[in-house]
Amino acid sequence: MFIPRNTHKHSVLKLVVCRWCHEHNLKKHMFVVRDGPIDRWFCDTNCAAKWTENRHCIGVAHVLKMSSSIRQQYLKGKTIEEFISNGMKVE
Repeated sequence: MFIPRNTHKHSVLKLVVCRWCHEHNLKKHMFVVRDGPIDRWFCDTNCAAKWTENRHCIGVAHVLKMSSSIRQQYLKGKTIEEFISNGMKVE
């Protein structure tokens, strides 16, 4: 039985989330930083630099490890920059 090749090509465009600002975008538009065996996706080099600079701070690291939905509930509509500039307090 003959199966044409074009039916096998189902390229799924994968969405990824920026580790810093949680923007959803296609992989081809994102910036990747390889940290050992883990690929971390960012919007641009600014988000990557901010994440690298703040990821070892205990309060910020706790928020960065949260999933999107839990992070939104925890920050109550604030961005991660607002959270840091507010002294890592959620009001």
